[in-house]
Amino acid sequence: MRTPSGMPATLPAYPDGELMPADGLGLTSFLQQLTELRQRLRRDIASAVATGASALERMNANRAASGWQREVTAAALDSVAYLEELAALGLDPAAYGRVRDQLAEQTRLLSDLERRAAALPELEATTAAAWTAFETLFEQRHIRRKQLLNAVAVRSRVLRFSLERTADTSSWTRRVRDLLNLRSDGFLEEVPALAAWLWTPAADRAERLHLWRAACVTGDFDDLATRAQLRSGWMNRVRGLDPLVRTRLAAEVADDTVSMEFLRASAASGRPEQWAALTAGSPGQRSAAMLSFVLHQGSEPLVLDQPEDDLDTEWITDLVVRQLRISRWDRQIVVITHNANIPVNADAERVIVLQNTGDGPQVRTTVEPTGDIFEHCGPLEEDRVRVDIQQIMEGGVDAFVRRERRYNNELSTYRAALQRAQQRPEDPA
Repeated sequence: MRTPSGMPATLPAYPDGELMPADGLGLTSFLQQLTELRQRLRRDIASAVATGASALERMNANRAASGWQREVTAAALDSVAYLEELAALGLDPAAYGRVRDQLAEQTRLLSDLERRAAALPELEATTAAAWTAFETLFEQRHIRRKQLLNAVAVRSRVLRFSLERTADTSSWTRRVRDLLNLRSDGFLEEVPALAAWLWTPAADRAERLHLWRAACVTGDFDDLATRAQLRSGWMNRVRGLDPLVRTRLAAEVADDTVSMEFLRASAASGRPEQWAALTAGSPGQRSAAMLSFVLHQGSEPLVLDQPEDDLDTEWITDLVVRQLRISRWDRQIVVITHNANIPVNADAERVIVLQNTGDGPQVRTTVEPTGDIFEHCGPLEEDRVRVDIQQIMEGGVDAFVRRERRYNNELSTYRAALQRAQQRPEDPA
């Protein structure tokens, strides 16, 4: 029920049913509680402020009585007196401040230099060991290359090599130009001139290399420019490089060069005039020489795809066949060829005859009247293999006869050598 003014006709009640007083629905008690809480907070804050002020006062008293504070106060007074003295002499105190800051910076730098100087002997020893290991690695590579080339020359009997240490200045020049990011028309003469000065054999080459590497590490190229007679513009370009790039330049080494000569196929002896440089040979001669290198390099299995390409019959007979016969004792060789003379004269141990059926190469097969299917593969003595080779090779049956005669001659020679070795008296103990 409501009064004419719209207010409730009855007073609201508390949750437990007790009616609220008419003095603002219990707001008086709430205000009293808030007042008490505010007063308590004020007392606590005042107490905390008084405690903090007391602690701060004790700290300031202790600091004022400490030796550190006395030194700080004395230093401040001395600084003020010194500034007054400078002003009396007509000097700028601000300039004094700058000088003092510079002194502090120089002191810091001096301390850093002293620390680095203490570590310098160890760094120098580490650097020397690294350069020694670096040079040893290149020396080992040179020795291994020489051993490889000597082994190929001995096994092939038709190749010989000349290995020149650090003579490939062209590749060194390209790498240096790439590191310096030079334009195609920039410093066209300076880089090759530096390469020639560094890597051309000379009595003082070790000294030249040391001078170049030291200049790259330190950035001081004055002595190098004078010794090598290099233009200042080129040296300034190198001097302005990042230190890491200069260090990379110092580690660049000119590679070795290899010159290969081959024995002409018609050579009857090893006279010097019978040898020719690989670059002076015809395309077929170069192919034959490189094939000989591949055959006698390493001992892992080797697959050759049509080694007779670009070669005439003389080269196939005098080089390819002969080299295959020599190399097959040291490695397994698989040859894909259209020339049947190669498997016959090179004494292939197994021949697989392929034919193109339109769906790609497949092994040739024969279907017997009994329905059995036989593949045309096996040794040269296999009838089906022999017939296939006779149909496509030059010489036909005569080639097999020549092979049989040669095989018997080689076998007789081997047996005679073996017999002599068995009859040789043992060396006295």
